[in-house]
Amino acid sequence: MPGMVNVHLIPRKASQGLGQLAHDFRTQIPGYVDSEKIKENKVLFGEDVTPQTIKDSIFEQSLRIRKATKKSPRKDANFFLSAVISFSKEARQMVNENPPESLDTLAVKYAEDFSAKFDVKLLYCGVHVDESTRHYQFFTENINGKGKSLKNQLTKKDLSALQDRAGEIFAEVGLSRGIKKIERIANGE
Repeated sequence: MPGMVNVHLIPRKASQGLGQLAHDFRTQIPGYVDSEKIKENKVLFGEDVTPQTIKDSIFEQSLRIRKATKKSPRKDANFFLSAVISFSKEARQMVNENPPESLDTLAVKYAEDFSAKFDVKLLYCGVHVDESTRHYQFFTENINGKGKSLKNQLTKKDLSALQDRAGEIFAEVGLSRGIKKIERIANGE
């Protein structure tokens, strides 16, 4: 079975935005990472993002919500989407053999594609090499230009298309889209 790429989206509330930034930029270091490799992590896009950037983003998204709905945002509103681009166990060797710069370029391309397709602002994209497998994390606003929550608009078809697009972009380095859920279920997984 060839190596596969997968994208996982995680909605984040306003209160979680700063914690996600600290995790992704490793200003707070999780216990499960290899401390020797932390210095190899890189921010590929949005290296100037700070906690104030996150606070400003929440304010700007709140204004978009108010403009669209004439109401204040809900207290439990998701203001961000955290995304992880990861690779299957079968892909580890392929990922490790490819020049890191080519994978980095493809990850940023995917994040920018995502942002443009759904009209949400890409705040940053980075690579983590301090865990078992190289993976990418990107962080976008959740409230689009029309004041709507992207998380609430994404359908199963949209989410499947996100996996398809990851497969298309990373095919350049020999990776493919993960197996569709319906196929995994049919195969007894």
